[in-house]
Amino acid sequence: MSGAQPPPYQELQPPSWTSSLPRPEPSQERYEDWLAYTSLRPSFLLAHGVATIVGIVLAAVQWYIVGYEREGPEALAIASATLFTVFFVFEACGFVAGCMSHTKLIWGFARFSILSYVLVVVAEVIALVNTYANKDKIKRHCVEDQTQNWNSSSNIYEHEAPPQDYCDSRWGTTAAWDVVWLILLVIFGAFFLCIYDALPTPITAGHAPTSRP
Repeated sequence: MSGAQPPPYQELQPPSWTSSLPRPEPSQERYEDWLAYTSLRPSFLLAHGVATIVGIVLAAVQWYIVGYEREGPEALAIASATLFTVFFVFEACGFVAGCMSHTKLIWGFARFSILSYVLVVVAEVIALVNTYANKDKIKRHCVEDQTQNWNSSSNIYEHEAPPQDYCDSRWGTTAAWDVVWLILLVIFGAFFLCIYDALPTPITAGHAPTSRP
């Protein structure tokens, strides 16, 4: 008993947000052609492109924090920096796969995109926990640095504020940005997941998955 057959290629209804690219001829039954016809492919590239930039920025910030620790980096800082680095590599590979129209990889990244989403959110949560858990240590290092910048002739600190006040403000700004980044990652990550969910698989598109040579 044969299973249900996929709908003919010419009967596929494109999503409402399709691009203006010309539709391939019905005889061209490659999934690559179907994927290029829809606007979901540039959306896939946009999602991975933005995520790659965000990943490398956050990874660089966390590794800077790791290197700033004089008494040895905290385990939380190392864990956060490592997770952000893994996230960056994952998203960069997804972007390259999209540029190459490698449909097997694109399909795979779409299926496992939830793992990338969880990874970056966990990394930011760890970074936020590290900011609060090592609050006193972070402020102490900041005060030590600012005290060294004392100008003995004018008795004015580099930032025109007593070291303790400046470092309190600096820590508050860092903590606030950690919260902002967490909110942005949760919201936009969920939005990108919706894009992946809307990306048809080769089966739903009526084609077998292939790799572009």
